[in-house]
Amino acid sequence: MPAIVEQCQQAIAQQPDVSKTPAAGEPKTGPVIIENSPTDLKQQAKQGEVTRTVGGITLALKSIKYEVRGSDYAVLTGIQFALVNEGSETISPRIAVYLWDDNDKIENSASEKTYIEVDGYAFRKDGFIIKDATVRIPFDDINLTKHIKLSAMDGSYFDSRTFISIQYDFLIKNQSKAQ
Repeated sequence: MPAIVEQCQQAIAQQPDVSKTPAAGEPKTGPVIIENSPTDLKQQAKQGEVTRTVGGITLALKSIKYEVRGSDYAVLTGIQFALVNEGSETISPRIAVYLWDDNDKIENSASEKTYIEVDGYAFRKDGFIIKDATVRIPFDDINLTKHIKLSAMDGSYFDSRTFISIQYDFLIKNQSKAQ
């Protein structure tokens, strides 16, 4: 369930019952104020390590997680990203994830490692999501700069066009513990 929906449901649950008048000595309560409006949350979604907007669709890489498993071996374990649709179409997105380094063969860097499904079949205009995805993508040569590419593509069976892609380069900071 999207965070804004949960936040609104919590706010509604905390609303006082206005059908009864408070008894003498009971505190008067007012409406619950939601700290972040949907517009604020959408603006937060559009921020990240790498952000790109094309045709009203914004893809932002917020963070990555990895675990070092050996002296020259690690696993990408998590990706947090945001997708905002301010375009003119309803989309059905999924995210293709690519991971490579400069020592990999070109066919290795051009093949996706996994797909991340985005919640909800129809992603309407003005919709947005911030998603923490669990992935398992092993890689070697951890002393080399890694390149991760996220491509938002149409998840329908009839059309696999890519809406937008972003690339982020990273280096394992501390090879002795998980990040």
